[in-house]
Amino acid sequence: MDADPTPLADILSDTQLTILKSELLNSNQSYCEIILDDETLESRQFSDVFIEQAFIADTDFSNGKWKGLELIELLCRNCNAANVDWSGARMTDAEFHRTRLTGCDLSSSHLRNVLFSCCKIDLSLFHDSQLTECRFQGCDLREADFQNASLKGVTFRNCDLRNARYPHASLSKVDLRGSQLAGMYADANALQGTFVDPFQVADIASMLGLVVERLPMDSPNEYTTDIRFQSAGKHPFIEPDSDAQ
Repeated sequence: MDADPTPLADILSDTQLTILKSELLNSNQSYCEIILDDETLESRQFSDVFIEQAFIADTDFSNGKWKGLELIELLCRNCNAANVDWSGARMTDAEFHRTRLTGCDLSSSHLRNVLFSCCKIDLSLFHDSQLTECRFQGCDLREADFQNASLKGVTFRNCDLRNARYPHASLSKVDLRGSQLAGMYADANALQGTFVDPFQVADIASMLGLVVERLPMDSPNEYTTDIRFQSAGKHPFIEPDSDAQ
């Protein structure tokens, strides 16, 4: 049996990281074992940037445009990436904690083993993306768009998925348990095999066009009866359930 993977924070703690100032960040460059701390990259534009083993904290990426971005073993904390264009990005073994990604464009991206924890990702775009073994924990994903996306082994735990959209998306072994689903849209066939909890059944039924409604209080007792045969050859005795008394 394989051992549990080493937490990314531990990997980076054991690595000699070098502080990089934002003015030294340029297109068509590779950066390894770096720290970006309290930097401003607002509205900056880059292309073909490769970053591996990096710790980024309290940095502003908002309204930027990054084409051809590739991230490997990146740990991002308390950053602002609102309305950033990361479309087509490739991310592997990365983590985002308490980061604002409202309106972020991750369309046509490839994400593998990426963690989003306590992030604000509402109004974000994931359409035509591929997400594999990713995890969203305690995130706000209201009105996020996953149209035509492929999700494999993705977990949404304790997330707000209200009005999120998954039209024509492929959902394989997706786990929605503990998340708010009201108003979420997904194709009925795509939901087959999806993990949900009992409290989400009404929302899932609503997606399928079903109406979940309790029986009236004065419903006939035949809905809560138990037929018990006293002995062979005698008529059955119908005894109401104790809960129906």
